[in-house]
Amino acid sequence: MMLQMMPYMEFDGIRTFTDSQILGFYDQMVKDGTIAQMTFEGVFLNPNDFLAEMKSRSSHLYVAMEDNIPVALIWVNHIEMAAARVHFCFFSNSWGHAQEIMKFAQDYLADIYGVLLGYLPSCNTRAVQACLRMGLTVLGKVPDLIWDHANQKRVEGTIVYYRKNEDENLHND
Repeated sequence: MMLQMMPYMEFDGIRTFTDSQILGFYDQMVKDGTIAQMTFEGVFLNPNDFLAEMKSRSSHLYVAMEDNIPVALIWVNHIEMAAARVHFCFFSNSWGHAQEIMKFAQDYLADIYGVLLGYLPSCNTRAVQACLRMGLTVLGKVPDLIWDHANQKRVEGTIVYYRKNEDENLHND
């Protein structure tokens, strides 16, 4: 199995993924039943909003590929000096080995952005537990951190982070 990360970018006027492919990723999230988690805050509520968000300068999309087949999307935004907020979505064809894909993607992105931050609705205990299994550290919970678009209210959020070689860094600090 060969894993690689493919950034969605424009090179010499040509994008690495077509609009149809990006819209296909949205359709895959709908088919897999993961779209509700990806649209929790209401940033994009339909395929065209998703495409527009992925094309915006404030978002960076990466596609994890396994043997040239898309297995996960990683959407990066809120990029600051040495950190960025990340949103992971694993396609159903990766569910049996998502932890390996996550580790690969985390290390790849940490080399680019430094510290990776995740804001999760605390009520999504399944996602929080998955993050812990995949090597992220819980920083804490913050009241009213996340907008729950479906219910039109703020909800408690859990902040998680990943820093490459965290165990090694803890001993060197």
